[in-house]
Amino acid sequence: MRFGVLAAVLGVLTLPVPPARCQSDWPMYGHDESSTRYSPLSQINTQNVLTLTRAWTYHMKKEGPRPMSAGAVGRGGGRRTSQATPIVVNGKLYMPTPYSTVIALDPETGQELWSFKLDHGRPAGRGVAYWHGDAKTPASILFGTSDGRLMSINAQTGKPTAGFGVNGAVDIKTDVQNGFPNAQFDVTSPVSIYKDLAILGGQIQESPGTGASGDPRAWDVHTGKLVWRFHSVPHAGETGNDTWEGMSWKNRSGTNVWGLMSVDLEQGLVFFPFGSPAYDFYGADPQRSIPGLDHAFPATTPERLPVGVVPGPLRETDVTGGERLIHPLEIGRPGASAGIVWAPWRERRHRGPD
Repeated sequence: MRFGVLAAVLGVLTLPVPPARCQSDWPMYGHDESSTRYSPLSQINTQNVLTLTRAWTYHMKKEGPRPMSAGAVGRGGGRRTSQATPIVVNGKLYMPTPYSTVIALDPETGQELWSFKLDHGRPAGRGVAYWHGDAKTPASILFGTSDGRLMSINAQTGKPTAGFGVNGAVDIKTDVQNGFPNAQFDVTSPVSIYKDLAILGGQIQESPGTGASGDPRAWDVHTGKLVWRFHSVPHAGETGNDTWEGMSWKNRSGTNVWGLMSVDLEQGLVFFPFGSPAYDFYGADPQRSIPGLDHAFPATTPERLPVGVVPGPLRETDVTGGERLIHPLEIGRPGASAGIVWAPWRERRHRGPD
């Protein structure tokens, strides 16, 4: 596997002021919508990091004996591990566990404030999202699940959010399965929030070529109602459909957003890192279009704005996501009309002619 960087140039518009946050917060997976992964906190630094000692431990497994050894692990199975990046908002730490719970802790002491147990499935392993709430709906924790649901729970109480779907959950799997009832669809990465929208992709099959769609979608955070759906493989009459031979676009799987999105609040854009079309492991399929693997979209309507392309039809090439949005002032060009998207990607070579 190789990792690289994809860069593209975008226009920059006049920006509204982003919401104010406490300096000690880490309110989303990449710290902020632009995925800077930067915190201004300085109490822990290069001079004292070696002297840190453990302050507390929280045991994720609550029932039964705790394993003393991690055991074997493999893709698609093996031991239960946590890939979660906790978020911290208003003095509370939120995170998923591999034991079918989402928890809230006191970040200073590790004391459990509440624990929400899923009735089936597991929460997305990389993290959860926080929505600030309003007069209609309280502040909420939103996350996808391993069995294809979008869930919302009250950030204060840990109870299902009233009015969201059915008992705080929405089935987001059925309408992308394209008539394949056993097609894989699950969620492994955090929800992205833009205003009152919860934006989410999903993990789907790598083979065969037809199955569940990889379309990213957005839901209303108050009700769980679907607001928009973007066809990552363009349908008949849509831009780019002519790059697919014959009817090869129909029910095509892959081309999904399994990784991490970034949002430009100022321009109202969401950046989707798309994976390869299925069949992922054999790119010589003459009917398989080579997509633009990184795209920007107006966050309130599914319109395609291409940003960049990673070539490689004979390889599985995924933009892994968490695109770093770099604005003109950061790159020393005040007043410039361009910004930069810095996107990590991965490439894996597979069997087949090269």
